[in-house]
Amino acid sequence: MQVPLRWLVGRPELGLRVRAGADQLDRAFSWVHAIDLADPSPWLAGSELVLTTGLGLPAQQSAQRNYVRGVAEAGSAALGFGVGLSYQDIPDAVVGAAEELRLPLVEVPLSTPFRDVIRVVVDRYAEERHGDLLRNSRVQSSMTRAAVRQGPESVVHELAIALEAQVLLRSSDGSVLAASSADAEELSFSLPEGDLDSTMTFTAMDKNGTTIAQPVWVGGRRHGWLVLARPSSLRPADHTLISQAVSLIVLDRVKPRGLRAAQNRLNRTIFGLGLGRSVSPWRFEEHLRDVGLTGTELRVLACGGADPGLMLDEADDLLDGEELPTIAVERDEHLVVLLPGTGLDLAKTLTAALVRRSRSAYGGLSEPVTPEHVPGALHQALTAARTARARRAPLVCFGELAGHALVFDSRTREALAELARERLGRLSAFDRENGTALVTSLRAYLEHGGQWNVASTVLGVHRHTLRGRMEQIRDLLGIDIDSAHVRAELLLSLMVWTDDGETDMTEFCSAEAGHDVQ
Repeated sequence: MQVPLRWLVGRPELGLRVRAGADQLDRAFSWVHAIDLADPSPWLAGSELVLTTGLGLPAQQSAQRNYVRGVAEAGSAALGFGVGLSYQDIPDAVVGAAEELRLPLVEVPLSTPFRDVIRVVVDRYAEERHGDLLRNSRVQSSMTRAAVRQGPESVVHELAIALEAQVLLRSSDGSVLAASSADAEELSFSLPEGDLDSTMTFTAMDKNGTTIAQPVWVGGRRHGWLVLARPSSLRPADHTLISQAVSLIVLDRVKPRGLRAAQNRLNRTIFGLGLGRSVSPWRFEEHLRDVGLTGTELRVLACGGADPGLMLDEADDLLDGEELPTIAVERDEHLVVLLPGTGLDLAKTLTAALVRRSRSAYGGLSEPVTPEHVPGALHQALTAARTARARRAPLVCFGELAGHALVFDSRTREALAELARERLGRLSAFDRENGTALVTSLRAYLEHGGQWNVASTVLGVHRHTLRGRMEQIRDLLGIDIDSAHVRAELLLSLMVWTDDGETDMTEFCSAEAGHDVQ
């Protein structure tokens, strides 16, 4: 809180007289500091009114000038000199130095104790605080009414009027959500590097004034930033109003987010039933239309390699921004999201966002399918996702993969499922009993063309460890792992083998499927 110097010297009961720096009376000071040391500068914080009786003032004129220079260089707003005790008049050297340095110099008469000066300032502070409380109460009521009637846009305008500032509400991606004026839309604020997810308020001050940016967090996710700029500095009461505005904006977002969260839970249940065909295809399609997914074709996106909650939050934020429903379930350690048939760009955007949050994240996208074939598209997405994980690619589309089409023929699928149960079933049982990873190692080895270095890197083991695992597989199955025919059989078997040991392709591949993926 600042007190204008002109206001203080204008108080008739104090009898103050300006002796130097009369053109600097528009300065303001934050406090009054009475100190009689020969060099008070080490104990000055800046922006204060320094009061002295001259008790410690050196007798030499050069030292007196240095005294004034020390006060000025400490950033003090003004110097008050009490006369009638140590000095009957302010020394000429002090007056001259203050004039030269453009430091306001105020003479305090003997009849005015320093405590009276301090009391007047304290009373001024109390009056301003009381005024701030009244103003804040009035403005908070106005902002609350505005929030209820017209939403965040009106809150932004009320705040701008109250603080005589430009105010901008922007989303996390930088788009304008609300602005107090056309000029406010141009406000910019650069965050320090590494603070993209910060909950802190950032303030910048320069010759143009003060700019402040306060994050708007909704449900553990940052919705955007409230940015405010004005020529003068902000007082504590101003910060209170800004925080109140942010709270009202958050409340405005909480209600629709609560409704969306409830809808998301219902969507998850229906999606799970649709994948397991526990609900009829026409009922499933009807629900999709009801929640806004009206296209004739759909895609399934499977994401992995990151925390499921994080992936769901990112997906919900993206889809909410596109005015699309979030229809997602967890399957095989992946988050499975239903997208429009035209959702390739959405899938790319989501997986890119996930990779920024977690470097190990990846995704697989199915081909466009009609609603009744969504269970089959799930397998496509999971297959593409596992390929993306092996390739360390952010996103792989199923259509990019060669050699998978044959597994969609029912007779071929049955033969491969039998082969997988016979070959991979033994390896899976061995893994469960011994805590090994033979199936995973075999998949990595074959999907990377038998390249030891690449496959071992993907698995995070030494190539000699991988060689040892291949020898175990050779012994357990009694096969020649170097045979191209054997490798082809095993690779095809892996196409119909899930990580939990399921081989029945009807779970996720065929339009005639009747089981859910577990």
